[in-house]
Amino acid sequence: MQILKGDLSNIKGIPPSGLCVGVHRAGAVHQKMVAKYGDHLAVWSLRPDLDFIAFKKEGLGEQGIRSTNDMESINASDEKLIYGVRGAPPEMREKARQKGLTLLADATCPFVTQQEGGSRTVAGGMSSCRAEQSNASRYS
Repeated sequence: MQILKGDLSNIKGIPPSGLCVGVHRAGAVHQKMVAKYGDHLAVWSLRPDLDFIAFKKEGLGEQGIRSTNDMESINASDEKLIYGVRGAPPEMREKARQKGLTLLADATCPFVTQQEGGSRTVAGGMSSCRAEQSNASRYS
């Protein structure tokens, strides 16, 4: 495989860092929520170690926002919830509702949402057992 390098700065839609637009959009959502609501914000993410990659992790942490993949660690009495760039599977969304968490924002990349919709359409044609296995591997 050959890796091609070049100047893409004049192409619309490609952020200068090389990160996808969805990551930058999610980072902007995180910053807006910190500005509007202050601290005690939790971003639930499939990959919390990468969630703030477009921005300084330490900077947002100091402002009172943290990233986790453990829904049980989010305290409904003093933390508010944001879904990260990779979204949250339906069972996690239901768990958040059952815990009584306040959802401030869903920063799921629109392309991820679109692909998940297509996956559900395809899975609808499978037996329920195969669809569950397919969904389980998607989120593991």
